[in-house]
Amino acid sequence: MKLFNCKEGCDYMLKVNDLQKLYDNGFGIKNISFEIDKGEIVGLVGANGAGKTTMLKCLMQLIDYNGVFKINDKIISNSTFPPIKVGSMLDNSSKITS
Repeated sequence: MKLFNCKEGCDYMLKVNDLQKLYDNGFGIKNISFEIDKGEIVGLVGANGAGKTTMLKCLMQLIDYNGVFKINDKIISNSTFPPIKVGSMLDNSSKITS
């Protein structure tokens, strides 16, 4: 697996390499890699069960995963402690009752 090969002056804020999450019943996500540039606004869109929430939970270190990612030139891995400081609101509308 090739990790980050970037010299000074990188313009990305978030870079993900080979992010994977394996559940007992199979892969939640497999081999996810992408970059988000500084100042870029990004939306995450996909079908139900595609792995959107799983990916976000991995990036927030709420669940175990394989892979490495970088935030503002700092390598973050599953063993990073304390967890990075990230704010989020994960919606689970299926649990809303009237």
